[in-house]
Amino acid sequence: MRSRCGEQIDKNSFLIREQFDIKDPFHIAKARPLTIDMVKSKLLDLHKRIGMPKEVAITHGFRKFFTTQLIHSKVNPEISEMLLGHKIGLASRYYRPTEQEMYAEYEKSIDNLTINEENRLQRKVEKLEVEKADYESLSAEIEALKKKLK
Repeated sequence: MRSRCGEQIDKNSFLIREQFDIKDPFHIAKARPLTIDMVKSKLLDLHKRIGMPKEVAITHGFRKFFTTQLIHSKVNPEISEMLLGHKIGLASRYYRPTEQEMYAEYEKSIDNLTINEENRLQRKVEKLEVEKADYESLSAEIEALKKKLK
């Protein structure tokens, strides 16, 4: 949509930019990143509109949810802390996981972190296909044994 409206998209473009008026070429061309204050403002607006109690921490709630899902997914605790941007103290002197190791641990939590059930359902389908193949194989073996017995 942004490129259709005339914004030049390249490797230096912001992933998420501030909103712009599609009729105003100046705002299209002069992309500015979405700031933390803008995100907070949008979250506060949503918070009020859905009637959530004031005591509920808004932005910190995302970090809390992320941490909880990493724990439920049994992600390596040191890598969890690193994914949260925390320092892991003395362990960081000796333990330096590769990007692939970090991603492999993060991957454990993807199902718990995503709202869309597509990943979970795809894995379930794959598991059921394997079980079906096993069942069909065993069923064929049973039929072969029945024929031998007759």
